[in-house]
This record gives sequence, structure tokens and C-alpha cells, in this order.
Amino acid sequence: MAIDITGLIVLSLFFIRGYSKGLIVAAFSVIAILLGLLCALKLSQSFAAWLLLKGYTTTAWAPAISYVLLFTGVVLGVRLLGKLLQRVVEGVMLGMVNKLAGGVLYAFAGAVFFSSVLWISARMNMLSPELIATSKTYIFFSAIAPWFFSVAGTLLPFAKDVFNNLQHFFDVVAEKAAAPAGG
Repeated sequence: MAIDITGLIVLSLFFIRGYSKGLIVAAFSVIAILLGLLCALKLSQSFAAWLLLKGYTTTAWAPAISYVLLFTGVVLGVRLLGKLLQRVVEGVMLGMVNKLAGGVLYAFAGAVFFSSVLWISARMNMLSPELIATSKTYIFFSAIAPWFFSVAGTLLPFAKDVFNNLQHFFDVVAEKAAAPAGG
């Protein structure tokens, strides 16, 4: 039941946010975050090496700085394009349709976000079997992130490895956690 209530709250908050932005700005915001994450995950290692080569940062800070700069740059650039497009077509799309479509798009983004949190929590054994068993929506929510990243990996081949690498990482962490101490 806690998963269901949390999921409903997340979807509601994301819908309200998307409704207030409208479809165009909401679409570009979602695209900005997803592209920002993908670009930062994929390119931060190369960018960190470049920052080090140019002497802009130290070894300790290079990965974090490169990730933040890439993510922020992509998000700001894509959102700026969205706001410009919104201004251009404001007269064409009538308000209510634009707002409802924005709400639906953001609710979908919220479902992907919540599903990702559930996926990570399940991989880290943070969800009890009882909590999952009492949920009416866990089966639905838990399938969204793997489906989304599978589709994203098909459309954007460089994104395919991101989800697989995370899955491998959590598998290794789970194996280490299950191994007896000192062995």
C-alpha cells in the first residue's frame, strides 16, 4: 500500500508540474533531463580527461565537475530551445490542450522516475517482500523503467549500455553483500 500511495503522489506532483508548464516546455524539459543524464553518463569520462589534460581541474574533482558541467549544459541548452519554441507556437496551441498534454507527459516522466527508484531499491534489497506483496501497482511500476531504457537503447544506441551497466553494478554489489565477511 505504501508503494501505491507514494506512486500516486509522485504521479500527481509530476502531472501538476507538467500541467503548469504546458506540452512544449514539458516535452523539452523531459528531453533535457534525459539527454542531460545520458550525455553526462556517456561523455563525462572523456570530458574529465580533457579537463585534466588542459589543467582545469584536479584528478579528485574531474569526474564530478565533468558530469555536472555536461548535465547542466545539455539541460539548459535544450530547455532554452523549448522556451523559444513555446513562444513561437503559443498562439497555435490552445491553452487547455497544451496544459493537459504537458501534464500527461510529466506524469509519464514521473512514472519512469518512480519506477527507476523502485528498480534501484529492489536491487539493493530495500523493499521488503511484504511491502511488495501488499502493493497493487508494484508490478505495473516496476516494469516501466526497464521498458523505457530498452526503448531508449533502441532509439539511442549509446544509451543502451547505461542501463545494462547499472544492472551489472547492482548485481556485483548484491554478490559482495551476500558474500561472507572476511572471505
